[in-house]
Amino acid sequence: MGHRSVLAITAAHLIACGSFARPPGVERDAAIDIDGSTPPRCDPSKPLGMLAPLGNINDFAAGGMDARGATLSPDELTVYFGRLTPSNGFDILVSRRDSLDGDFSSPIAIPLNTSGNDLGPSLSADGLTLYYASQVAPPNSDVSQSVRASLDEEFSTGAVVENVNSSGDDGGGSPSFDGNTLYLITQSVGGYDIFRSIKNLGGSFDLASTVSELNSPNFELKAVPTADDLGVFIGSSRSGSNGDSVDIWFASRATTAQPFGPLENLSALNTNDEDVPLWVSADGCVLLLTRPNVGAREIWTASRPL
Repeated sequence: MGHRSVLAITAAHLIACGSFARPPGVERDAAIDIDGSTPPRCDPSKPLGMLAPLGNINDFAAGGMDARGATLSPDELTVYFGRLTPSNGFDILVSRRDSLDGDFSSPIAIPLNTSGNDLGPSLSADGLTLYYASQVAPPNSDVSQSVRASLDEEFSTGAVVENVNSSGDDGGGSPSFDGNTLYLITQSVGGYDIFRSIKNLGGSFDLASTVSELNSPNFELKAVPTADDLGVFIGSSRSGSNGDSVDIWFASRATTAQPFGPLENLSALNTNDEDVPLWVSADGCVLLLTRPNVGAREIWTASRPL
């Protein structure tokens, strides 16, 4: 597998089972059973499967979606995703629907897009911060963020996240549900590795360090933590993946002070091409992912049954 930029692949593709606390700032929503006040929508002991496209969102690209990363809002009614546009390279677009069974609206570009490539979006649990990859100093990308004051506003301006980026290619930023940890992908010798940065008492992130137990000599393309940060989904082309491509893997740990345990290939979710996790719901019932279709990357979901 040859060298490919994060802008072309990493940011593009930029559960532990049990009970989950409501993330700060997330309002009650019938789609997510956080505290048991509504019937659970899945059995967390059952494996993820039930693959399906994310509503009608893939229908808006006549030549194929070819998504460069995607993320859902906590209520799963809004999707942000990266896609090649006719006049401005890769941009982040947004689309909304009125209900989980409703159709998404026609996607529109959000105000923060620059003249360079912007892609691989990932929302914080409160919906107020958007992490993404931006080509600040071509040809490399940096993990950047945009913050808004309320959910009624759109993300309008962005800035590079201090301390977490390297001198090479960086992307795939994924925050933990409490907002105190940021997982990202950094260019390494021969590929890309998973790094992690912890937020300090001053509110900024410390220097990122490698998550060695999740890395391999091959490509690691995304790390998506579960709500309690005791589990993580990753995209990896490590030994054991289908062919020479990228599969979705999962690892867990007993406490956040411990390293993650052995990785398990989630074979039921994988094809012979690139399959990469993007976002997971707070209850662990839904995993957002990209999977191939006629040479393009489409946005799909994998769900747990009741």
